[in-house]
Amino acid sequence: MWGIEIADISMTHLDFPTELNDAIYKQMGAERTEAAHQLRSAGMVEAAEKRSYADRQREMILAQGYKRAQMVKGNGDAQAIAIYASAFGRDPQFYLLMLIGRLFVNVR
Repeated sequence: MWGIEIADISMTHLDFPTELNDAIYKQMGAERTEAAHQLRSAGMVEAAEKRSYADRQREMILAQGYKRAQMVKGNGDAQAIAIYASAFGRDPQFYLLMLIGRLFVNVR
């Protein structure tokens, strides 16, 4: 009608009443507190998951180590038994000497 077209309107400054300002700041604070609480909760959940995974890995490593230790000990015991059996089979007096030695150690 007049040949005027409005392309953009913007506000550079708003003044709210004091009561409204306080309410706005209070709401902003509550929103930020809630966001912080959610982030902390998510972090605690992630930390618990990582601790759980690390504990499972630890238990698996310990179990594997124990299994290997038992296998090595079993092989060593088997070799010791074979050596004793061979020695006792060659010389029966050696077996008697071993028994006396054990008695002597236990008496001390």
